[in-house]
Amino acid sequence: MSATSDKFSTENPYNRDFWLGYGANLALIIGMSSLFRYADFIDYLGGGPYQLGLVTGCGMIGGLLGRFLQGRLIDRLGPRTVWLCSLFALTLFVLLHLTVARLDSAWIFLLRIGMMISVAGAFSASLTSVSLKAPPGRTAEMIGVLGSSGFIGTAIGPATGDWIFQGSEVTFGQIQGMFYVAGAMFAASMLLAYLATRGDLRAPQHEHPPLSTLVRKFHPGWLLLMGMVVGGGVLMPQVFLRSFAVSLEINQIRYFFLAYAVTAFTVRIATRQFTDRYGVKNTVIVGMSCLVLSMLAYLPVTTYWMLPLPAVFGGAAHAFLFPAVVAGGATVFPRRYRGTGTNLMLASLDFGSLVGYPLEGAIVTGADEQGLPGYPTMFLTLAATFTLTTILYAALGRKEIGEEFAVELEEETAPTIEPAPIADPEADQTEREATNCR
Repeated sequence: MSATSDKFSTENPYNRDFWLGYGANLALIIGMSSLFRYADFIDYLGGGPYQLGLVTGCGMIGGLLGRFLQGRLIDRLGPRTVWLCSLFALTLFVLLHLTVARLDSAWIFLLRIGMMISVAGAFSASLTSVSLKAPPGRTAEMIGVLGSSGFIGTAIGPATGDWIFQGSEVTFGQIQGMFYVAGAMFAASMLLAYLATRGDLRAPQHEHPPLSTLVRKFHPGWLLLMGMVVGGGVLMPQVFLRSFAVSLEINQIRYFFLAYAVTAFTVRIATRQFTDRYGVKNTVIVGMSCLVLSMLAYLPVTTYWMLPLPAVFGGAAHAFLFPAVVAGGATVFPRRYRGTGTNLMLASLDFGSLVGYPLEGAIVTGADEQGLPGYPTMFLTLAATFTLTTILYAALGRKEIGEEFAVELEEETAPTIEPAPIADPEADQTEREATNCR
């Protein structure tokens, strides 16, 4: 059974508009990952890890809170408008960083918050656009293939940043170069997004209930909790891998990210139809199993050449989990509220990261203080937590979630006098094209 529709379409969705959108997302990720050297910008202004955490933490909170308004805007204005406006604002906020002269003012915090809200808007609008244009039963596949651009972008962006920051001393010219490159990539992304959506029609006007009403009516249940778990687990290496390697006196971590990116990209493309063919629940269980194996695979690591072992399992988990969780949760919502559904699932990932990372760091610190090995304790704790959560989800989670489930909810709540007639495929297609504005 399909995860996102009752019928799996054989229509080829990879048209010119999709690849333009793919290029737009790739340019966005390259620009964001070229800002991985943001810490050097903070250091240049005289700050340290505390100031870096304060600025980026405020940005993450702002981006999380902004998602709830963005979902409503996408539903009312259409993904095209929010996508283009977000990319324009992102370009502006990034370039305005060059006007920051000190860290003891609110200016840098406002710019970082604006930047992260804009990134969230561009990302969620692109996913919503692809979701609405996907053929029946292939939503997760389309989101997954679009997301594969992120693996390519994160391979290019950091290398670009390292090239800009050659030398032992950070200069203002290098800071300028980083923000100019990022701004240029965001501008390119905006151009590609414009071309990808120029055939879209204006979103049809409809009443938009409050967020609380929509969530109560169409919430994805246990899948929302799984989104939080995924947010705290899948991207954990981006935060803790460097310090884990330092604890083992390992200086080379690039092999981890190389193995991670190659595995994630390969698995994502090879299994792009897995979720839509075998179901959201099965895909999440497979992905969580890979995540548990990844946590356990960190335990025997003692040298740099062993780092690809957890990276392979982690990359596979990322490839399975992200499209399944986002598409499975978003398609619970009717098409006219798809922006809200997409942002809700992305917010669950962000919330999981926001809560999970401090807890994971506290586990390491607390274990060290008790005389226990810090990182092995954290990996075992996470493996046990993920295992328990997966068992509960397998036992209690809905077997299938998707567009057909949202339709059932609407039919249950709508007053009926006589049995509903069998849906006309041609009528469904006509409504679908009018809604997704292809």
